[in-house]
Amino acid sequence: MFHEVGPSSLIFLSARAHLIAEHNLSYTSSSAYVLEWGDQTYDETNITTLGSGNLYGDPLFVRPACSSEGDYHLRDRSPAIDRGTPTNAPCDDLEGRPGPQRSSYDVGCYEK
Repeated sequence: MFHEVGPSSLIFLSARAHLIAEHNLSYTSSSAYVLEWGDQTYDETNITTLGSGNLYGDPLFVRPACSSEGDYHLRDRSPAIDRGTPTNAPCDDLEGRPGPQRSSYDVGCYEK
């Protein structure tokens, strides 16, 4: 998941960088731009073209935070729910809970 950590945050990658970005949810609340890779800039209108399963939208974290402890579980109606992939997914989430017993996974480190 690409998520901003400050005003006008943007991820910069060299054109020489090899990037595989699939099944990511990108979001910035203060800028239209998400990622610059070489001479290509990605924003909310074209981030889906970066790779399979990518989308743009507010992940609806329970409590995002920069300088205090946050809670990055997904709230109901998050666009990340059921938008991940089981391919190369870990068996358990960060809390040790097993992955879903279904074909769809959530984007992020916690399963809903």
